[in-house]
Amino acid sequence: MLIITLFACTSVTDTYSEHYESRSIRNLIADVEDGNLNYQARPGDIDVRWTSKGWGRDEEIANRRQAGNSWEVTGTDNVLNIFSSSDSGGRVDFEVEGPSQMFTDLRLDDGSAHLDGLSGYQSVIADSIWIEGGSGGAELISSGSVNADLHPNPGDTIIIEGSDVTLDLPPGRYDLAVWADPESLLEIDDFGFHHTAFGEGSFAAVSGDGAVRVDVFATGNVTIRETW
Repeated sequence: MLIITLFACTSVTDTYSEHYESRSIRNLIADVEDGNLNYQARPGDIDVRWTSKGWGRDEEIANRRQAGNSWEVTGTDNVLNIFSSSDSGGRVDFEVEGPSQMFTDLRLDDGSAHLDGLSGYQSVIADSIWIEGGSGGAELISSGSVNADLHPNPGDTIIIEGSDVTLDLPPGRYDLAVWADPESLLEIDDFGFHHTAFGEGSFAAVSGDGAVRVDVFATGNVTIRETW
């Protein structure tokens, strides 16, 4: 006889914040063991809010797991640093609002990154990545999906690794290469390519002088769209 016992899950949450003048901070470095990081660009200084969470079958366990969270948020010289670590059953999520001119170097071991309206080079490793209205080059590495709306400048490089990849680009001159699973679906708009090459699960093309290099490595489907 199989007996299944269900326990209600209890969670505890505490929220913290810091404020920094944004006159000199133009770099964000983050190392988050378990949690998400969202950045919303807007005029003004930098506001960081983070939520420490723990959960378990009762409040005592949830509090103990939350106590296993640790973090450090500092703004020094031209860098905003975010660090957190968590035991099993805990996590720390971060919300950042600040100027659009921001270069990022983000590593999220177990979490997603969402960047909205940033200008500058973005380097992100996360379970899933979502970038909206980005201006500049990027290196985006994910074990899950990548959705990116990027507006690169001549000479920029875009490198993406993920499962399903969706990339929106403005009209321009690109040196594009895609490597995907042979069973994957590739949907790629014509950016005025004058040289193309197809293979099993691969595609390469050049438009104009290929001023922007784009490399995509995917285990799932790939969509690259021209946006206006």
